[in-house]
Amino acid sequence: MGPQHSKQTAQRAESEKHRKFLEEPMSDKGPNKVPGISDFTAGTLQEDGIKTAWRIYVQYREAENDSAFILWLTAKDGPSNKEHQQDTCFALEKYKEKYGKRRYP
Repeated sequence: MGPQHSKQTAQRAESEKHRKFLEEPMSDKGPNKVPGISDFTAGTLQEDGIKTAWRIYVQYREAENDSAFILWLTAKDGPSNKEHQQDTCFALEKYKEKYGKRRYP
């Protein structure tokens, strides 16, 4: 059985950043294009080798659940604000629903 991400994320409202994120496959989008990830956090992630939104998505897919993903993300100096963490999980879950197991890019 695969990772069990929270269905709670399905109840969040979509922001403009969220809608733009879902308009097309990730391709080479930067980490700052993921809802909940600020430019500052994106810079920190890029310094740590996470240079694309796709790498964040892969980590999300590999995490056992939202809590495990958030733990990984905050360890990388990701968003500490719970609302931003939920925005990130919500967007990545919606991306997974829309694009499924599409391969990079």
